[in-house]
Amino acid sequence: MQRYWKRIRLVFFCMILLIYSTPLPAAAWQGDWLELAFIRNGKLWVKQGGQERPITADGIASWPSWSPDGKWIAYLRRESVQADLAQLWLYDTTKGRTYQVQDAVQDVNWSPTQNLLAYRIDSILTVTDLRDGHPRRAQEVVPGVGEYSWLPDGSGFLVSAAGSLGPMGWSPSELYKVIASPDEATKQVHKFYTLPTTFRFQGQQFLAVGTSRFKWSADGKWISFLATQTASLSADENVLCLLSSDGKTFVPTAEMLAYDRWFKWSPQDATLGVIAGIGRFSLVGKRLQLFGPPFGHGRTLTPNKQADRSFDWLDAQTLLVSRSAEPASDHEPLANVMPKIFQVHGKDGTAQAISSPQAGAGDFDPQVLSGGQAITWVRWDRRRADIWVADRDGSHAKRWVEGIGEGQLSVEHWHWDSVISWKKQHDR
Repeated sequence: MQRYWKRIRLVFFCMILLIYSTPLPAAAWQGDWLELAFIRNGKLWVKQGGQERPITADGIASWPSWSPDGKWIAYLRRESVQADLAQLWLYDTTKGRTYQVQDAVQDVNWSPTQNLLAYRIDSILTVTDLRDGHPRRAQEVVPGVGEYSWLPDGSGFLVSAAGSLGPMGWSPSELYKVIASPDEATKQVHKFYTLPTTFRFQGQQFLAVGTSRFKWSADGKWISFLATQTASLSADENVLCLLSSDGKTFVPTAEMLAYDRWFKWSPQDATLGVIAGIGRFSLVGKRLQLFGPPFGHGRTLTPNKQADRSFDWLDAQTLLVSRSAEPASDHEPLANVMPKIFQVHGKDGTAQAISSPQAGAGDFDPQVLSGGQAITWVRWDRRRADIWVADRDGSHAKRWVEGIGEGQLSVEHWHWDSVISWKKQHDR
């Protein structure tokens, strides 16, 4: 009998070891803590807590954008697809109310630090204050603005005034720092830098008549922007420039198209990622390059016969890239060159595909969410676009929103930010 109970205890002990040593299946990734504003059939929708709901019923909505604290969503509204002028509207996510703010606006941007919303009406930079929970009367900041960006601390703006053609030729484009607050009656305007009207880069002469928006490196020492040419020339090539934050050092860096999201700073240092290349067809000759101080020749990460469509930084050493085969010419059927999402290492360019779209579909616009804890992309088959989410390594990928609107198109480049805006999430 004693031997019998020893055997029973031995079997029981082995079962316990088996249970605790067997790995449990990985839980399916849900992502229901993510929050998204998106456009579907021309209407603004929101997904929060795993639930979708429509916000607008009339007009054509586009370019949604969350406020820094997630209370507000700004968006543009047109009466019809053909309408040239857009109205600026706001949606209060806590009260469920919408507000019309202004007519005929462009270039809407939230302050990085508080609920102040900037935009242009013609060339007048204007700000609406929402800090007390409802839209106040708009305040004009400065006239004559071509492009602008908020300063990193939200204290004002860096703006550019475009050059103009006169009897003596083109005048230069001027950059100004504008220190302004809705709480102060006065503002400070200082000339920051004068762009050379013409300059040589890679053996060619460039005419610079304007700029793009401005982006600061993580260490605050450098500002990146495009020096843009006249409209017809700008469609084919512009020059990405770097300017030291004290305005003393100007470095032309790469030739590229006029897409703001094709140049992005690393989240931790002064390394700049750029999809470089000339020619308005966005799939031929476009290469992802990295530039770091002293910003000489860039390091190319794109293999031969490949084209990079968009990218984001996963961390200081790794990038997410939408990459496809490069068409032999702009006459090749584009269904042959649909992209996948690759994880690319910045030091040596090694790449691993982390998405697997079905035949005839491609994965576009990779974005990093919640400080790198999750990633997302748009899967599109030229008939329908869906939003996918996954863990940072591409595992547990799932379709998260079905049937969003197509982003605005420019020569085979889709501006998916015209139909998608993710609420900024704190690291989980």
